[in-house]
Amino acid sequence: RTVQSYYEILEDTLIGFRLEPWHKSLRKRLVGHPKFYFFDLGVTNAINKCLTGSLDRQRIGRLFEQFIVLETHRMIEYLESEASIYFWRTNHGAEVDLLIEKQGKIQIALEIKFSENISGAHLSGIRAFREDYPKTPCFVVCAAPNAHELDRVRILPWRKYLEEIRDFIQ
Repeated sequence: RTVQSYYEILEDTLIGFRLEPWHKSLRKRLVGHPKFYFFDLGVTNAINKCLTGSLDRQRIGRLFEQFIVLETHRMIEYLESEASIYFWRTNHGAEVDLLIEKQGKIQIALEIKFSENISGAHLSGIRAFREDYPKTPCFVVCAAPNAHELDRVRILPWRKYLEEIRDFIQ
């Protein structure tokens, strides 16, 4: 409870926010474990004592995911959209990084990868998600230079995603 109250203070002071897990059942959603994102990548780096020196590929990937989640969250707040964001994870560990939901319906599912070359191996979370939500449009936001499609998944360069984000949340 003490740790939970610290997270609540961080949220109340706008230092960060919780990204709740998506579940069809509201009851199950309430008992799931959220992710926590600080409002700024610099704060995350400072807490992890990584303000100088080079970053490894894994840390860059986590920061890239945080950047896309933060920009999506900020745009929803800025536009005063009714959209909400979640992540999705199965008991077996399959995960989709970001879902945009509006009026109880998932609008899109986003996998976020800091890679220029997206392959079928990057789509395992999306494939698992599609078993439960086959009609939901799925995307990979990444560092690829051009938009394209792979296995009915739209691969979007991150800059293109940021240009199109309004279409997803309004």
